[in-house]
Amino acid sequence: MEPGENREPQGPSPRSMRGRLALYYRHNERLLGEGRQEIAPQDLAAGLGLDEQVVAADMKRLGIEPGPSGALATQKIKAVAEHQLGLRPVNTAVLVGMGRLGAAIASYEGFGAHGMRIMAVFDDDPAKIGRFQGGHKVLPLEQLEDVINIFEIRLAVLTVPAEAAQAIATRLARAGVAAIWNFAPVRLDLPEGVVVRNEHITAGLAQLCSDLREANLRRLPPEED
Repeated sequence: MEPGENREPQGPSPRSMRGRLALYYRHNERLLGEGRQEIAPQDLAAGLGLDEQVVAADMKRLGIEPGPSGALATQKIKAVAEHQLGLRPVNTAVLVGMGRLGAAIASYEGFGAHGMRIMAVFDDDPAKIGRFQGGHKVLPLEQLEDVINIFEIRLAVLTVPAEAAQAIATRLARAGVAAIWNFAPVRLDLPEGVVVRNEHITAGLAQLCSDLREANLRRLPPEED
């Protein structure tokens, strides 16, 4: 192969894989209807009459990896196939910061109904990298821009400490992210055109406690003269 010549990607080509997307979608929709949240790769291949290596290559190209048990998440297969087939518009997203809040968000399965699907999660803690959370393998921050580019990500969820938020948000914006759901307790300075939704959890809690205190005071009996 001559220098500069394009190399064929590993696994099936997008065109050959597209013919199988409808199979993955229908099969996993049925499995979900039966209450099955996971399926072994070999069982998925057998159920569709496909070669195991073909299914494994398809899943890798779609960004779907087996969990710790070796099984695939049926909801994720269905959601990815659904998006690739154009059956439902959905905003693919990345999540940065796998603390307790980030892990809870990554594990929540209800975002798809509201137009967001988390494609990948990131952290800079070596103890967390490589582990699975909510069906996602925690990736190192070094891969952030590559994933954003490959999956054309335009939405990000930020659950990092305040001191790290601005630097990560700047990287997200430069990589092409157009909207950030920010849970870090800090105001982000980003280029015009990048939409930021701030969720100030501690401020909200403080306001709630203040409202509760006022409500309690209103219920107190009037002081006697």
